[in-house]
Amino acid sequence: MLDAQKTLELIHSYAEFVGALCFLIAFLGSLIGINLIVPSGTFLTAVGVFVGAGTVPWTIGVWAALGAALGSSASYTAGLRLGSSLRRSLAWRSWANVIDRAQELFQRYGFVSVLIGYFSGPLRAPVAAMAGVAGMRRVKFEAANLFSAFAWAAFAVGVGAAPGSMIDPDSPWLLVAPFLAPLVTIAVSLAILLGRKAKQRIRARTSSSPT
Repeated sequence: MLDAQKTLELIHSYAEFVGALCFLIAFLGSLIGINLIVPSGTFLTAVGVFVGAGTVPWTIGVWAALGAALGSSASYTAGLRLGSSLRRSLAWRSWANVIDRAQELFQRYGFVSVLIGYFSGPLRAPVAAMAGVAGMRRVKFEAANLFSAFAWAAFAVGVGAAPGSMIDPDSPWLLVAPFLAPLVTIAVSLAILLGRKAKQRIRARTSSSPT
């Protein structure tokens, strides 16, 4: 049976290594080819609970931002070098739709799409790659990349830190909240997405109906 007190003590003792772990997770979550299987935003929100409770230092947000920026920079480089052959280099069929969405987003919003991509989960790495395919200047991309990475990391950690600040560092609830906070965030995101799709269907029916 799980001993809450011993688990909390273990978390406290290894808190100094969490920054490096956040760097790695954020890097992989922004690296095209594997970002779809690494839920970096969800992970940061879970860790954010410990930040709010004072168990883990807030500097993990800086580590995460740097990891995400490096991963996106690598994705940009992949797009710059592979160009239009990028889609063929990704064997998974599911990537075709993601790349198409990222390309559409970049063509529509340009520079700002880098920031939008960071907050769009699966589109983060593909948007960075599309910036490379489109030939965006590296200086311009990296400026948007760094700003977006820090904004995203601060938000992701902050979402978890808010409820974490209401939990005592030695409370067993600190072991439950890291699972609940991301679930609530995902539920809200899905609700917003479904709401938008519902509005689109209503608009489509309204525009197609005879006047």
